[in-house]
Amino acid sequence: MLLMILFLFHQWGVTGNFQPADQLVFTYETDRGVDARIYLAYQADELPAFYYCALKTPICLENLCNPVEIRLEWDLLGNFRDYRETPGKELTKFDHEPFEPKDYEQLKTILADKESFLQDYQMEDLVDTTVKVYSAEIDGLTAATSATFTDKLIPGAIYTCYTLWHLVNGEISDRILANTKSVMDRKLKRNMLLSGIVAYEDFILDGMPEAEKEFFLPDLMQLIPGKNRFIAIKSIRKLPDAAHLGKYAPELIDHYDKVKLPVQQAILQYFLKEKCSAELLKAWIPRAANVPGSLKLSLYQLFEKNFSVLDEPAIRQLREVLEQKQGSPDGHDKKMIALLSNR
Repeated sequence: MLLMILFLFHQWGVTGNFQPADQLVFTYETDRGVDARIYLAYQADELPAFYYCALKTPICLENLCNPVEIRLEWDLLGNFRDYRETPGKELTKFDHEPFEPKDYEQLKTILADKESFLQDYQMEDLVDTTVKVYSAEIDGLTAATSATFTDKLIPGAIYTCYTLWHLVNGEISDRILANTKSVMDRKLKRNMLLSGIVAYEDFILDGMPEAEKEFFLPDLMQLIPGKNRFIAIKSIRKLPDAAHLGKYAPELIDHYDKVKLPVQQAILQYFLKEKCSAELLKAWIPRAANVPGSLKLSLYQLFEKNFSVLDEPAIRQLREVLEQKQGSPDGHDKKMIALLSNR
């Protein structure tokens, strides 16, 4: 009875919110014959959070370093997330020498590099059998690390780097991504899209079908004034056509004033794709006063393309804005003023 009560306290947590139990999604047999059991951890809202595996495996040849007991973690796309040591079973290097703080950081960097050179080598390639070093553990000589890799891997831990990198970035990573895709729904997509994690945002945007653009419209609008210009521009390109933008059209124009030049250009290009209403075109008129040269042509093209919807007061306002601009008018300014004067 006591065990059941403790279990319920663990599942519900101190706040009273139910914490879904972690789910075993698959088991992977390593090349050392070890079963790696991959679990999916959940958030309190029952959405997938990340994957992990508690791994115990031999690493080195000749028992020159301790077996690894470590918890490996992946994000929802199968990318390396973190690792956690087992207390009392800390990572070691050659001859059981403990890892130094800098070694931990370097290992994280190595494991996070999905394009590492390690993908092109076998473990045997990492040592130079023609060079021997003394090992106090075996009281004898053993092969040294190949000079090719000494500055790219943790000295004395090449097998640890190699084994863990292939576990993290090999088949397990691919199967994790496949599992995430199999459980993907709109709720999870929205959570990933608004996570602030660029890899998640990019993944959801790349896979967003035409039929879902309107559903995710409020979320796309949140991403446009964000810090990442690449994601902002991608979000603009995923917006539904202007006819379905509705109340968000004026907001998109307002975003123009908050973002940097590449994103401003993307916003202008969005409105240039189709006809623009008189109301929206009027919202662009004040922006003509301070439009930078690199954007001027696009803004003037927007006015010219939709010139027929402008009424006389709007035309007069635009002409006054252009005539009162500071500095000498250039060719684009003169052409636009002439067009307005001949209306």
